Amino acid sequence: MFTIGRQLADVWRAHHRSSRQEAWRIATEALERVKIPEPGRRMKQYPHEFSGGMAQRAMLAMAMINDPALLILDEPTTGLDVTIQADIMELIVELARSRTLTTCLITHDLGVVAQSCDNVVVMRDGVVRETGTCEQIFTAAVDPYTRRLIAASRMGEGRG
Repeated sequence: MFTIGRQLADVWRAHHRSSRQEAWRIATEALERVKIPEPGRRMKQYPHEFSGGMAQRAMLAMAMINDPALLILDEPTTGLDVTIQADIMELIVELARSRTLTTCLITHDLGVVAQSCDNVVVMRDGVVRETGTCEQIFTAAVDPYTRRLIAASRMGEGRG
């Protein structure tokens, strides 16, 4: 119902006293930061006019517009093709590092975890099974469930 620009500007204005014009400018800059081409034009478009990758970038812009200290991402690459997945994860890592932002990535995709994460918490049925650095978990997992997850992930790499 609302344009991308309206949604971003509304999120900004909900947390800051600013004019509509100022909020629009800040929203446009937010789209620039997440590398959406032609942000001025994109601000006037509706979400259904965006590709999956562009929509995910717009959601990142919305999440980042108020400079949070923590960004929680629940399956941020689901439904995207492999190339776009890599671009989105690269952008998330870049945003986190450039802003000293803590990110919590919730995913079942161990390939994304291996390429993007520093620390890992493996959970099953809401219970923490194992924690460690990414290297520790992938090279020396202790918990049998974690080992089965990693083995299943490696078997899946051979398909396709």
